[in-house]
Amino acid sequence: MNLRRKGVSPLASLFTAVLTTQLALAQVPHTFQNGEVADADKINENFEALRSRVQSIDGSGGRPAISITTDPVITQEYHPFVASITSDTPLYRVGVTQVYEGGQGEFLSRTLATIPTSYVIDDRLERLRLGQTYDLTVHAQNIDGKATVETVTVGSTLAIPVGQYIVDPPLVVPEASGDVPLNCFSGITISEVRVFGEFIKLDNGIGPCNNGSPYNYLPRPVPLVDVSDAVGCVGGSPIFNLDDLETYAVFLNLTGLVGDTYETWREATTVYTPGNPASLLQTVVEWCQYLPSGESSPAGVVTFSRTYQVNATKSD
Repeated sequence: MNLRRKGVSPLASLFTAVLTTQLALAQVPHTFQNGEVADADKINENFEALRSRVQSIDGSGGRPAISITTDPVITQEYHPFVASITSDTPLYRVGVTQVYEGGQGEFLSRTLATIPTSYVIDDRLERLRLGQTYDLTVHAQNIDGKATVETVTVGSTLAIPVGQYIVDPPLVVPEASGDVPLNCFSGITISEVRVFGEFIKLDNGIGPCNNGSPYNYLPRPVPLVDVSDAVGCVGGSPIFNLDDLETYAVFLNLTGLVGDTYETWREATTVYTPGNPASLLQTVVEWCQYLPSGESSPAGVVTFSRTYQVNATKSD
C-alpha cells in the first residue's frame, strides 16, 4: 500500500492492519480491504471514533446531550418548553422536574421501551404563579448508566411581594350597625392575609379572579370591575399591570335563597408597600343585600354594611 502518497506516516502503517480490525469491532466509520489505498482522513476519523468509545467506557464521555428551548419570561399558567435529548448509546430514562419556592414536583418521568438514541420532550410547566421563579431541570440516562442533568430558570416579575402577611395583633372585624339579620355577616378574626399571584385565562370576563358573579339575584350595591383586560390575579384581585402596587376587587361572597333572600358583597382596596419587610393596608367594605320573605326586589331590599381596615406585615 502506498501510504505515504496519501499523507500517512510509515509508523502509522505498522498498526494499520491491527487497528482496522479492532476499530471495525468498535463500530468505526471506515474499514479497509487488503490492497486498498488508506486515506489519512478516514484513518483519523477511525481514531476519533475509538477515542470517543474509550471515553464512554472510562467515564469521561458518552453522556447524553440535553438542549432546552423555552422563554425565560413566564406569560401564562402553563409554560411551554422543548427539551431535545441525544445520546451515542440508546437512552434508558428521561425526566423533567420543576422546582419552585416551597416545594418541587416531578411531573414527567419515562422509562423508554424502544431505547432510542434521541428523544424530544414537548411539554409545559404546570400551574405557575406570578412573581415566582422556577428551575426547569431535564435529566436523561442511557443504557450505559451515563446520566446528564441540565437546568434553566424561568420566572415572572411582579411589583407586589407575594406570600403570607401577618396581622398582629389579630383584627376582630366589627359588627355592622342596625338590626342586622343573623345570616348577613359572620363574626370573624383576621390573623393573616395570603397574597399569591395567579395567571388567569378569562372567558367572557369570568375566571379564577372574576371580581364577582353576574348571577346575583338582588341589586348590586357597587358595580363590578371589568376584568377583561386583566393579566392576572393577585391576592384575589385582578391586576392590569405587573408594576401596580394597588388592587381593587368586588366579590359576591354568599347567597341565601331559603326563606329570606340575602347576598353579601365585599369591596376591597389593597395598597402594598415593598420593603424589608413588605406591608399592606387593606380597606374592606362589606354589604348585605337582604330581601325578607314575601317582599319583592328591588323595592323590598334592605342594605346593611360594615367597614374595616387590615394592616399586615409580610412574614419571612
